[in-house]
Amino acid sequence: MSFRRRFRLLAPLVLAILAGCAATHPPKPFPSPPLAAPAHPDMAPIPNPPATPRPHPAAPVETPPPPTPPTNPLRAAELRGEGLEQLNRRAFAKAVALFKEASALDPGNPLIKNDLERALRALHDQKERR
Repeated sequence: MSFRRRFRLLAPLVLAILAGCAATHPPKPFPSPPLAAPAHPDMAPIPNPPATPRPHPAAPVETPPPPTPPTNPLRAAELRGEGLEQLNRRAFAKAVALFKEASALDPGNPLIKNDLERALRALHDQKERR
């Protein structure tokens, strides 16, 4: 006897058995969790406060980046040289002005910043002596 023929004969029997089992044993509902007993019989439950809607945060305002000053390292180097000449001539006010202008043209140059600080100290010392 082939497998197909045996399956055709036994399938209704198996289905009848399964149907009979399901009818005699109905599915049990899931057990509900036990109710929590109050902490103290004299205490009343504390009600939750009513929900209040939260305001939505305002969208951040995008500000454009500040305009970058034009850089000119060659002109800044020329001004630094002129400032060093004025510093050697003890014209400290002119040297400070030249170093500030050079620093504006090349803001990342540490040599110009150091020279400007040195000229400012010299100008301050000169004013104190007077």
